[in-house]
Amino acid sequence: MRYSRRIVLALLPVFALAQFAAAQVLDQVPEGALVVAKVRNLAETNTKLAGFFKDLGVDQLSPDLADPLAAIKKKLGIQQGMDETGELAFVFVDPSVSGADEEHSMLILVPVTDYKAFTGNFPEAKTEGDFTEAKLGQDNDTSYITPWGKFAAISPSKDLLTKKPTGGVKLGGLAAKELANKDAIFYVNMAGVRKVALPKLKEEREKLVDEATRNLDGDKQKYVPAVKALVNQVLNVAEGYLNDSNALTYGVSFVKTGISGTLMTEFEPGTYSGDLVKKVKNSNGALVEGLPNTKYIAFGGGVGSPEVSAQIINDFTAPIMKEVSALGDEGKAITAYVDSLKKMTVAIKGATFGMLVPSGMLGQDSIFQIVETIQGDSKAIGDAQKALFDNQQEVMKIVQPNSELQQKTTFTPAVKTVDGVTLDQAQTEFSGDPNNPQAAQMQQMMTMMYGPNGMKVLSGAIDDNNRVITVAVSDESIQQLITAAKTKDSALGKSDLVTGVTSALPEQKAAVFYLSVDNLLTTGLKYAGAMGMNLPINLPPNQPPIGVSMGTEGTAVRVDTFVPTQLVKSITAAVIQFQMQMQGGGGGGGM
Repeated sequence: MRYSRRIVLALLPVFALAQFAAAQVLDQVPEGALVVAKVRNLAETNTKLAGFFKDLGVDQLSPDLADPLAAIKKKLGIQQGMDETGELAFVFVDPSVSGADEEHSMLILVPVTDYKAFTGNFPEAKTEGDFTEAKLGQDNDTSYITPWGKFAAISPSKDLLTKKPTGGVKLGGLAAKELANKDAIFYVNMAGVRKVALPKLKEEREKLVDEATRNLDGDKQKYVPAVKALVNQVLNVAEGYLNDSNALTYGVSFVKTGISGTLMTEFEPGTYSGDLVKKVKNSNGALVEGLPNTKYIAFGGGVGSPEVSAQIINDFTAPIMKEVSALGDEGKAITAYVDSLKKMTVAIKGATFGMLVPSGMLGQDSIFQIVETIQGDSKAIGDAQKALFDNQQEVMKIVQPNSELQQKTTFTPAVKTVDGVTLDQAQTEFSGDPNNPQAAQMQQMMTMMYGPNGMKVLSGAIDDNNRVITVAVSDESIQQLITAAKTKDSALGKSDLVTGVTSALPEQKAAVFYLSVDNLLTTGLKYAGAMGMNLPINLPPNQPPIGVSMGTEGTAVRVDTFVPTQLVKSITAAVIQFQMQMQGGGGGGGM
């Protein structure tokens, strides 16, 4: 329906960048609301938005961005009666409650100073009793408007508006905290979603299981029970999430230094998920100690929660492994593989990793060059790694029996010693029929990813509690990693570019990840140029990375992000300059 698309699209800039707080508009949200997007003080939001776009320089490209609120009002045909200091909300209501179909089960709550003046914005409006029929902006479909408190409730469904709310939406716990603290937020009522989604999931379960096993005939039929168990466990996870969660929020805040976002799921205390979340360990450390201070495409680290990880793996795999064990000898490799994974999980207490910026030629050097340090029982981790590699080939034969590309893993103990650290090697080589175009293409891709000799993984114990792992890196990088691991080098985490991002993320977190967009783009452009695609995109070096952290708070799981303003400005300038060059406008300067 055009109403839902046009109105929602017109308001998206407000929802994306508005400022939120605990406000009266929630009192007017009807029962059965599944999703609510709420905006505080439209005028303040508009000022903030306009300043942000001006700072980026994009207001010169689109005049509407210089005054977003005025542009939105113009599109909707609203010139009077709106309270620009008030709050605005978009609400999607459960169709079974609203009495309307999915496309019409929505409403917008617009703050008004004068309801009559507000409806007077629409010259062809027809009023009968408490309801006004009108067409908003360029929308050809009819909308219905009625007064709800200090708001004009607008919906394509008149029936929905006849059910005026009596209590509104009352939030508690972390959802209420997020709603009060974020500049912009979307709230999903999981209790309402649960009522809608669980019956549909149960209806589709049998069909999904049948589809997953449909092609398992002949010799493959013996795998049907294990595949059914796997699919059912995946669906059980989805069902458990729906049953245990009570709120899902995504909030965004804008500060001078950047854009922060938080995706949070809060689980009911006492549920399986809630109890597991409470056991997850967080840390106030930088979580990147032990990595050399060099150039990365991405890097990060985390602190382990072995008890939680082991329980999740055991609970998830138990029904599957029961069916795998019934396969006899053919299931032994999978059993050994899963057992090794469990042992490694229990042994790990923490880890850091980094994906280095590759320097070699495409096809001659690996694109994926990884360095990693692991804290925990070093010997147990090494033994589990060896078992994983030993069983990897047999597992792949079962999982991908007809793969165009075959792989062979060779494990060589004590292949080299660097700075007193003995390193074992697991080398995986990829091969396919050269007369098979698909196999040849896949092998070429693997060569680009890992180099002509396949993927080489080196692993060695620094001491009883620390181990280093590398994938396709030079001897120089191995030496740098070992030195950093031995000294627990913290220079990377203390660098100016990283600390500015880290300070914007929660202090308590279980894991952190940094993406260096400038190094990623430079690497991508380098390889594109090697293939004859030269793109004139110039992003200045030494940009702050995008930061992502994962952690828990009470019975909630949260994922926080931070995008630095400096990075946004640099990317915007590079894109504008690229567009000018493509349009023949010269190599215009920055902003």
